[in-house]
Amino acid sequence: MYYFIVNPNSCSKKGGKIWAEIEKKLKEDNIQYKLFMTNHRYHATEIIKSLTLEAKPKIIVVVGGDGTINEVINGIINVKSVTLGYIPAGSSNDLARYLKLPREPLEALNLILNPKYFTLLDIGRVSYGTSSRRFLVSCGIGLDAGVCHEALDSELKTRLNKFNLGSLTYAGIAIKQLIKCNPSKGIVILDDSKRLNFDNVYFTTILNSPYEGGGFKLCPKARPDDSYLDVIVVDNIIKLKMLMLFPIAHFGLHTKIKGVHIYRCKSAEIHLSKKSPVHTDGESCFLQNRISALAEEEQIRFITNTSF
Repeated sequence: MYYFIVNPNSCSKKGGKIWAEIEKKLKEDNIQYKLFMTNHRYHATEIIKSLTLEAKPKIIVVVGGDGTINEVINGIINVKSVTLGYIPAGSSNDLARYLKLPREPLEALNLILNPKYFTLLDIGRVSYGTSSRRFLVSCGIGLDAGVCHEALDSELKTRLNKFNLGSLTYAGIAIKQLIKCNPSKGIVILDDSKRLNFDNVYFTTILNSPYEGGGFKLCPKARPDDSYLDVIVVDNIIKLKMLMLFPIAHFGLHTKIKGVHIYRCKSAEIHLSKKSPVHTDGESCFLQNRISALAEEEQIRFITNTSF
């Protein structure tokens, strides 16, 4: 039995069209499945909680984007009993990009029905204020999170999604936000011991895999299965040079620019001198001036298209 959690509104309602294609194939092949369609924010979290109350093995397939995956991962109660499959139907699909999952829905479905590899992926957790959330791709504070916040309700994103160019939204918004961005002083503490001071921080991102924001390869050496987090701090760079950073970050070449700092750790704590946007997997965590993150002890079993 396969349990499908489908976000029909992902990628400007592309998710619903993809599901129609998938369901037709499931019926043709007499595959047993149960469908759970989301209809409001955090609905996927509510659904997965009810599905994982008991520690019984289940294959749960998510049809949506990185935000839908984030809702699902935040609702899983018995992590060890779950195997996740993923059919990408979002704008950025950064998780699918690293896992090399097929873009074509029926190919992605075939991979789930006939799995080649199972990979245990790390689950990150970010804490802010009195709250915390899990993440599979990344969390961040500053400019990158501000871009994510604006992209959530962007008309440009809606228009570009019609041409399968939704990932370009992030680059366009990033340039717009950079112009009005005022960097802040920051302190980064790694593994409760290494303290780093910065004077003009644009953003700090904590990644579980290399990609964020529709293909920006922010931490090229990050791996989602090594129990480590990779941290990038972008600090003390003039705005003109920052404009150069965005296009080359798609290829991971930004790491050579002075002012780009990358670290690897088990836990990280970020303090900024002013409240700034925060995100987890592109979902808003509002404005904060302090966040902390770590990799949880339990990993989630995921159907992938490659071995790591």
